[in-house]
Amino acid sequence: MAKVKVGAVVGDRIFTADRAFRPGTVWVEGGLISKVAYGEEGWAGLLGAEGTLDVRGYTLSPGFVDIHTHGCLGFQYDGADERSLAEIESFMPGKGVTTLLPTVVPAPPGKMASAIAGLAKYIRGSAYGVMKGINVEGPFVNPDYKGALPKEHLLSPSREVMKDIVASGGGLVRLMTVAPELPGAYGLIEEFGRGEGKVRFSIGHTSCAYDGAMGAFASGIAHSTHLFNAMRGIHHREPGLAGAVLDCGECTAEIIGDGVHIHPAIVRLTVGRKGAEMVAMVSDSVSHAFTEGKGAPDGMVIGEAAYLPSGVLAGSVVSLGEILKNLIGWGFAAEDALTMLSATPAKAAGLVGVGSICEGMAADMVALDAGMRAAVTMVGGAVLHDAR
Repeated sequence: MAKVKVGAVVGDRIFTADRAFRPGTVWVEGGLISKVAYGEEGWAGLLGAEGTLDVRGYTLSPGFVDIHTHGCLGFQYDGADERSLAEIESFMPGKGVTTLLPTVVPAPPGKMASAIAGLAKYIRGSAYGVMKGINVEGPFVNPDYKGALPKEHLLSPSREVMKDIVASGGGLVRLMTVAPELPGAYGLIEEFGRGEGKVRFSIGHTSCAYDGAMGAFASGIAHSTHLFNAMRGIHHREPGLAGAVLDCGECTAEIIGDGVHIHPAIVRLTVGRKGAEMVAMVSDSVSHAFTEGKGAPDGMVIGEAAYLPSGVLAGSVVSLGEILKNLIGWGFAAEDALTMLSATPAKAAGLVGVGSICEGMAADMVALDAGMRAAVTMVGGAVLHDAR
């Protein structure tokens, strides 16, 4: 659809930065939120005027932020061409997603760097503005906890490979999963996780037990990749990495909210322990998501999620839009669910300027209907989806 620029958004249920729902007006200028005023004052002069978007009767939320997704619509981000990337960017606002970090997996170093460089080039020239950085899952992870990652492309921590990854991204590599127990990992965290243009490291695909994980958090790691998956679980005498994440007040927990990777009861326990402000919902979607049953990629078995032929979970086939409906169905309050889909993942990945509705933030917003489906979605103040 053609982009429609919005100057003001009027709503009677705006999800505010302080996690409340209020009536008000959001003014947009230059792609940013220039002002937010609560109450109905001034509505008479705005309603029906050119440039005003009236979303009364809907819930106006920050757009959803997916910081871990490998693809959809039959396309995987690693090596996807610009037309495929544009198709994904035009599709995701229909799910309420206004920010995503395409996530690449281990490959031969040259090929991995080339995929990252291709994504970075596309992101800088994108007409949509949905992709706002890159997530790198590996290659410096533990082969014993590889999950669905290709074992043949996992590497010991290497400064040269890391330099190539960072240089290929040109400042757009926002997040990277690492197993801190591997020799040399702490050196990379120290060198590349500090200063301007730093990479945020996430702990995952690792054999770390509780003590090792707490040491990793002390070193500066502040995020965990798909909690409970590809890591040590909780035992009452050895809490493991999962227990350490629950016990650490500074580490955000990433959860795949498809209802397959983690039982809803464990999701409730995790959020009950850490709070919605420290839990980031992700899709971890694979290329087969939203392909309507067409051939599974790379021999995967597709059901409620994606599986390798061995039975190992390989990712989800949902978006954050479906995850929102899951969260509400599992008993979460709307304010907690929306926080875990917007502000928390933005914070976890160090994405400045997205994730909440307040002055100075990107005008990335979604109006949700009574069924919590995306009715209208804006990115940078431009309407990219309108299903009313």
